[in-house]
Amino acid sequence: MMNTQLDKTLERYEAALQSIEETEKTIDVEQVLIILNARDAVQIALKEQKIIPTSRLQKVIELDTLLREKAQLITKAVNTKTDKQLADWRESVQPSTEAWWWRLENIAPPHPWDQLDWLWKLLSVVGWTANLSLLINIATRFIGGGGVGLLGAAAVTLPSILALLQASSELTKGGEEGFERLLEKLKIPKHYQQEAKLASTTIMFAILISFWFALPLVSKIYNSNGLKNYGKRNLSNSNELRKYEERNLGAAEKDYQRAISLDEDNIEAHYNLGNLYEDWLEFEKAKKQY
Repeated sequence: MMNTQLDKTLERYEAALQSIEETEKTIDVEQVLIILNARDAVQIALKEQKIIPTSRLQKVIELDTLLREKAQLITKAVNTKTDKQLADWRESVQPSTEAWWWRLENIAPPHPWDQLDWLWKLLSVVGWTANLSLLINIATRFIGGGGVGLLGAAAVTLPSILALLQASSELTKGGEEGFERLLEKLKIPKHYQQEAKLASTTIMFAILISFWFALPLVSKIYNSNGLKNYGKRNLSNSNELRKYEERNLGAAEKDYQRAISLDEDNIEAHYNLGNLYEDWLEFEKAKKQY
């Protein structure tokens, strides 16, 4: 004996699917909700019926096949404004995990831009690996000069945070989800998100490589600071003698060391450091710098 409730839900489900076949070019959000709601009703009727006629099961399978075929059309219609609209619906409706029809974006064929996502992801991983390597190199140069210092801390902190956040977005699920939420807030379509990740990695690489090439300039700044801390050597009068005594030679040494650590070829910094060691009568160290 046929189940009347199941028949009614199947008729409703079939009618909803036929409606989008007749108006494929003008399918709207309301039609999609009608289809999903009708499929929910079919599922409830299936669970309530202990014995389901084979003909009815075949009908369900047939209609579900048609729904899967229309998955791309439906997701395109739903996600006209945002790629997350189906996800927003799921948050409101809270469908069961078996309700695949609420996750049609997972069934629809990938967007043409998604076909190369594996390549963009690979390049992103290579990119942030290079970024971390550059960051470590830069930080090591600052630390190797006798301490990071205020300028070094300012120069390294921001790139470090950005590079670590970027690595987190690739290596951890939470980081990846957080980055995707950011892209969604920026209204970047889902099929462009992997390209956006690669773009952010490339921008970070450009910033770090530019900073790496600017290290000789930073080295000159430290050398100039060292000269200021070193002070004057003309002791012709009492005022100059007082300036000589007030020189911060310890700070000058650190500045010169940082300058050399950032740029080994900074000849002026080597000479100035040797000059300082000569003042301290540390002739072996001065000789090495000269």
